[in-house]
Amino acid sequence: SGYAGGGVLGTLRWDGRNAKGAVVPDGSYSARLTITDVVGNRAYGSLTGSLDVARDTEAPTLRTLSLSPRAGGKSTMVLRVSDTGSAWVTAQVKLGRRVVATKRGPRAGRIVLVIDRTPAQLRSATVVLVDSSGNRLLNPLAGG
Repeated sequence: SGYAGGGVLGTLRWDGRNAKGAVVPDGSYSARLTITDVVGNRAYGSLTGSLDVARDTEAPTLRTLSLSPRAGGKSTMVLRVSDTGSAWVTAQVKLGRRVVATKRGPRAGRIVLVIDRTPAQLRSATVVLVDSSGNRLLNPLAGG
């Protein structure tokens, strides 16, 4: 959500985790902020009202996938992804248990991976999408 203070507008994002890194359950929360500027000055405050938290439990969606050959025995894979409840999506390409490519991208849009394998070598690969909430989508390439 947006915030304003001292004539500055911005966006505040929270990953739904407490100070110890644990995901908090759905509910209503208050928040204390520490704001640090580029030279290290700090300001402290609290948000007025409460933050209503609803945990993202939906996996990202793979809208389209294209795979094309590149020179030197490589491939380019272009994924179009969508995830409305997260800050970002990480795409992995796996052959068996081995990760052969990984890249973090926007929660909606294109993720382009350059892979050190030919399209034929990727026929048995699996694309794994993981959002910032930890939800996963597994998409086997099933024969190319």
